Formats: sequence, structure tokens, C-alpha cells
Amino acid sequence: MKRLLLVILVAALGWSGFWFIGAQSLRNNISLWFENRQDTGWIAVYRAVSVRGFPNRFDTNFTNLELADPSTGWAWSVDFFQLFSLSYKPTHLIAVWPPQQKLSTPNSKLAISSADMRASLVVDDPKSLALDRSSFIAKDLTVTNADQTGVRASLISLALQRRDLATHSYQIALSAEGLGPLEETRKKIDPSTMLPSYLQLLKADMTIAFDRPWDRSALEALRPQPTAIDLHLAQATWGVLDLKIAGKLAVDAAGWPSGDVTVKASQWREILELTRSAGQLPDHVIDLTEKALAFLARLKGQDSSLDLTLTLKGQQIFFGPIAIAPAPRLHLR
Repeated sequence: MKRLLLVILVAALGWSGFWFIGAQSLRNNISLWFENRQDTGWIAVYRAVSVRGFPNRFDTNFTNLELADPSTGWAWSVDFFQLFSLSYKPTHLIAVWPPQQKLSTPNSKLAISSADMRASLVVDDPKSLALDRSSFIAKDLTVTNADQTGVRASLISLALQRRDLATHSYQIALSAEGLGPLEETRKKIDPSTMLPSYLQLLKADMTIAFDRPWDRSALEALRPQPTAIDLHLAQATWGVLDLKIAGKLAVDAAGWPSGDVTVKASQWREILELTRSAGQLPDHVIDLTEKALAFLARLKGQDSSLDLTLTLKGQQIFFGPIAIAPAPRLHLR
């Protein structure tokens, strides 16, 4: 019995030593990372950080956390942020966001609120943080611009799975429930309120290859850039409007896509009018697109529905030999 008690005591002391050494190492790595970010010109500060969870977890809690990269125009600040991992399985992380966040992008300043926002991340190792798979959910999400426009959703879910190490490809599935515009946005894009308050359906399933893996360096340095996109299906339904898109694209080093995309749309004129009201494209581009699509619809013997294949090349979108709109540039800052 004494020998058994001695074995238990030694094991307990050994595990306690392992936890406290691991916790101290984690604190040191966090401090070093923030110092390195500051040395590169970032704003990277927090008021306090703690590591708890003895004996089986490392629960890292930040308060008054602020990160900003002036070179890209991205910034993020929160009152608190939490990262959890099992002490014997540090490659599986749980991230928890607070109810309120502030996010600045190169184009806008956003206020983000949610009832619950969290993610599960499985990485190759806790140093490189090379992503293997992840799942993310946000409940009762609201994203508001400075002019009070924005969107809300009762549930957003995102799942990501690495598919190929050589091509750095990831399969991504996105879905939303109760997604709709805020009142100020609705006034702009749907002033006649002909559409329901919420989309009945929004989902997408795709595989994207990148020029480098999504790991720690994606935050610290340059973002991985897409090199190929296989859009299995993206679908949105909002009242009488229904849009389905599928296709395969190659993306060059400058971010210009090339390839074929199949588009099926009902009430496509109304979709264009929403785009016009949202102000995302110049009126002359929408006018040109509307004329081209009307011509294509008549070729199919239809007026309100479209079923066609578009070709992207040379920074333009073509139907056959006819350029109908500029192509989007796919570049992550």
C-alpha cells in the first residue's frame, strides 16, 4: 500500500510540474509574440493575460486585447478573448469571443455583437498553428457599419477541412439561418420592401487552394492567396429571388480569375436592382450587364430566368464572345 501511495504521489507531483512548466512556457510565448508584433510596427497590447485550468487544461484569458496591422489596415479590439486547450492535447484549441467586438478593415469600421461566438481548431502543432480543420458558429450575430447599415443572422456556421498538403487546399462549407439586412441597409437595397425580412436560404460548398498554408504566418505576415477555386454550389433564396452558382476557376498571382461558371437565377432583374441600390457597382456597369443578360434570356426563350455559363478571362466576364461585366479581383489583404 505504501508503495502504491508513493507511486501516486510521484505521478501527481510529476504531472503538476508538467502543468506549471507548460503554463509558464505558454505565458512566455505569448509575451514574446506580442513583443515581436510590436517590433514589426503592429499595435499589439493587452491589459492582462492569465493561464489557468490546472490540472488538465490550459485556459488562456486576455483582457482589453487590441491588435492592429497598419500596413494592411486591419484592426481588432475586444474586452476579453479566451483560448482553451487540453494540457495533454495542445493541438486542439477552442476560441471564445466576447459579446461585443470592434473590427476595422481597409474599407470600413464594424461593430460586431453576438450571443455566442466560438470556434474549434485542430492544428498540426501548437507552434506553427497550421490549420487541419475548424468549425465556427455565431448565434444572434449583428454586424453594423458606422452608417448603421449592416446585416444580422440568427446563426452562422462555417466548417473547414484541409484536403491536400501539396496544394494547400481546403474544403469550406458555409450556411446561414435568419440572415437579413439591418433597417438602414434594407432602406437602401429594398426601399419598397418587396422582399421578406430574411433570406430563406444561404449556403455554399467549395474547395479553395492557396499559395501557402493557413498557419501562424497568415496572421503575422502575408495572407495566403487563392490559386484555384472549385465552387461546388452556392445558393441563395430571398423571396422570389433564387440564385445558384457553380464552377471552377484558376486564379493568377495578381488575383484575376479565369474559368467557367454556371449561373441559374430567377427574377434576375430584381437581383440587379438590389445590386444597383446597394451601390456596389457603377450604374453603367449594371446597365450594360442588364442589356447583355436580357439578350441572353431571350435567346433561351425566357425573360425572368437565366441558365447560362459565363467565362472569366482577361479581367472580364464573357458570355461567348461578348464581354458583359468586369471580373472581380480575388486578393486577400
